[in-house]
Amino acid sequence: MSLLYFFWLQVQHLIAELNEILAHDTVDEGGLWKKKLTDQSLNLFELLPKAIQEQLMLERDPHGNVQVLNGVIVLCLLCLSCPVMQFD
Repeated sequence: MSLLYFFWLQVQHLIAELNEILAHDTVDEGGLWKKKLTDQSLNLFELLPKAIQEQLMLERDPHGNVQVLNGVIVLCLLCLSCPVMQFD
């Protein structure tokens, strides 16, 4: 399995967790909501550039989809530019 594929699976899992948090909880400025993420998702979220973190927290469309076309491109470039990424 390629590193890019594994990374994309982790991003999808992170987005699913964020969808649940945004749908049911208040996102506070202090970041207490982050305690609801799994360790793996929190590590990935913290790894991402601030601009992508902000995109992932934006309002969803009526279907729950996050609007991250530009973010996805940046994520792919980030992944491809990193020779080794580990998510334990």
